[in-house]
Amino acid sequence: YRSFIDGVVNLINQNGMIPILELHRSAPGTTRAIDQDPMPNRDHSIQFWQEVADRYKNNTSVIFELYNEPYPDNNSDSDRGWACWRDGCTEFSDRNGGGNFQAVGMQELINTIRGTGATNFILRGGTGYANNMNGWLRYKPTDPQNNIGAAWHIYNFNGCANVGCWNTNAAPVIATVPMVATEIAEDDGGTWHVNNIITWLDAHGAGYTPWVWVTGWGMSLNSDYSGTPTN
Repeated sequence: YRSFIDGVVNLINQNGMIPILELHRSAPGTTRAIDQDPMPNRDHSIQFWQEVADRYKNNTSVIFELYNEPYPDNNSDSDRGWACWRDGCTEFSDRNGGGNFQAVGMQELINTIRGTGATNFILRGGTGYANNMNGWLRYKPTDPQNNIGAAWHIYNFNGCANVGCWNTNAAPVIATVPMVATEIAEDDGGTWHVNNIITWLDAHGAGYTPWVWVTGWGMSLNSDYSGTPTN
């Protein structure tokens, strides 16, 4: 598995691009990681980032995104949720078999990565499945390398899915740190939302990557694996 990921990273780099490596699925204890918990767990996520950072610390053309879509405190935009996001907490999940687990916060994951000597750029999504950036600056972890940015996910069905919210929720973050919207899409087969968010992100100097390179979804970019595009 690690050799396969090495091959993908090398292929991407050889074609003049920078891959973003991200922890997408996780589960505590001996539970299989077949779904996404509200936060990364203390049992395995620290070791995951320690090993990934150590493996790619000599290649700064690799970006680390700490966790796909955090949604702590029952997906609440609360002080407890943001504190858990930064510092960790006891969290509950109804996925991967359910139950309480010890969540690890973004600060400790950053410390873990930097402890390997890795200086790679690090992205961190906000709460609310990485759509809510409201507390991102207020609870921003520290980084001795000062080489961190924000990941943002914007779909047409998210709570923050219009220009007014983007101006108040995300624009202050973009004005402070680099941002990459690592998932943008809409699930209706149309283009209105994607066009709006691309226009807005371009105007604010932020990056974006679309979701998703598979076939058969409402959000599919391609209708076949030869690359025939959908609308």
